[in-house]
Amino acid sequence: MAFWLVSRYSGEQNWIELDRMPCDSTLVDWLDPGVTPGDIVLGALPMPVVAQLNLMGGHVVQLALAEADGAAQNLAQMAAAGLTAVCYKAAPAERVSFLERLGINS
Repeated sequence: MAFWLVSRYSGEQNWIELDRMPCDSTLVDWLDPGVTPGDIVLGALPMPVVAQLNLMGGHVVQLALAEADGAAQNLAQMAAAGLTAVCYKAAPAERVSFLERLGINS
């Protein structure tokens, strides 16, 4: 089992260090480095990537700010914006057009 951190911000990396989470690798961008079942990926990832990782047997912990603050980059700013870790499970849904989902036939 490996623990991956996907982050561009030193604040997230410092937060991981403060919580003494055992980070094996830190990546700036997710490029699928070969997650194996049981691996944990921590970061702010798009839902399609979360679904892909879950299908591969990986566990995803999203870093989320309680307040929408795109400027929060260091640990103090992120703590002030309410940085938390939230576990997500996702799976791809069947593809349905937006209009079909609303009940409108095109």
